[in-house]
Amino acid sequence: MISRDPNGEHWTLGTLRLYLEALITGIKDTVKALADRCDDKFVAIEKAVAAALAAADRATTKAEAASDKRFEGVNEFRKSLDDNNRLQMPRLETEALVKGLRERIEKLETRKEAESGRTAGIKDSAAIVVSIISLLATIIMGAFYLAHFGSRP
Repeated sequence: MISRDPNGEHWTLGTLRLYLEALITGIKDTVKALADRCDDKFVAIEKAVAAALAAADRATTKAEAASDKRFEGVNEFRKSLDDNNRLQMPRLETEALVKGLRERIEKLETRKEAESGRTAGIKDSAAIVVSIISLLATIIMGAFYLAHFGSRP
């Protein structure tokens, strides 16, 4: 950098011109170096942003896949609940069915009791008839025995 006239201590137009040109060249070099550094930083920032966006995209894809799997599990659970609800009998229908079965069982028990009473009566009557027939057979046999063998000495 030129600070004074090489021939003396005074500024001349030529030396001032050289000084200003050198100063301008230095400023241009500094500005160019700063611009290059800024460009490099912008490129680095652009790469960092691109890498961050790519990582965010991958994370979003993974999150979506995880959500899809979770929703598949939820859908399977819902389907099994729907199957259970569809296959299970409603409470009111079950109660009506059980009530009807109870009534039929009570009727059958009543009929069975009546039939067992009738059967017992028939058995008793049959026993009486058999006893009477046996008694009559014994009397007839006794009379026959007496009639044929009773008058012999």
